Amino acid sequence: MNKQTLETSLVLAKAGFKLKNEGNYLGTLWYLLDPLLMFLIFLAIRHVLGADVPYYPVYLLIGLIMFNYFRKATTDSTRSVISNANLVTETCIKKEVFVLSTLFQALFSHLFEILILFVVMIIYHLPVQYILLYPLVLFALTVFTLGICFFLASISVFVNDLANIWTVIARLLWFATPIFYSSRLPLPFDFNKFNPMYHFINAARDMIIYHQAPELVTSIFCLTFSLLSLFLGFSIFIKTKKSFAEKL
Repeated sequence: MNKQTLETSLVLAKAGFKLKNEGNYLGTLWYLLDPLLMFLIFLAIRHVLGADVPYYPVYLLIGLIMFNYFRKATTDSTRSVISNANLVTETCIKKEVFVLSTLFQALFSHLFEILILFVVMIIYHLPVQYILLYPLVLFALTVFTLGICFFLASISVFVNDLANIWTVIARLLWFATPIFYSSRLPLPFDFNKFNPMYHFINAARDMIIYHQAPELVTSIFCLTFSLLSLFLGFSIFIKTKKSFAEKL
């Protein structure tokens, strides 16, 4: 992916972002409503789910906004190529652009969610300077998410129901990941060892809430998942994109 591809992706992402907000009275505030409402709901029942979790509101919000970013980017990627069928078949624009623009739109939304996190940290008297470490985890999460986006975008061209299938999978992963409950909750099977989102969210919580570097195992998992996801996802996309035109 060269500089021109990234620039074209950003232009499309900005245009799509503005288009979604056009005619909306609340504009970009719509991007905040989903994580904010979920945050308030789980905060109201914190005595049941997070009574033993220090700084539970911040703990909860970090999980919500990180997973929301992953979910939005990957879900939208299942339509990124299909919804641009005319451009894919009739222009010379690199097909990677459509996947990247989808990711960038989700990233733009995520920046607004980080503002909520900043405010909540102030309310609960957590040192806000530690949020400056978050881009380290966000970069790794973005690389991982991009790999999944490339995979889903390519497979969705050949599997019509993939968008619905992925919606169900993402919802199951949301409940399986310790977002609104303690990560120390004893489970019959420790699925989280193999759950990338668990490691990314834990790394962010370690730095932002507890002011400590993530455990070595967590860092290794995050790096491995990110590189492996991007390598496999992009490889599949490159191999299948030649057949997009005839399938669309």
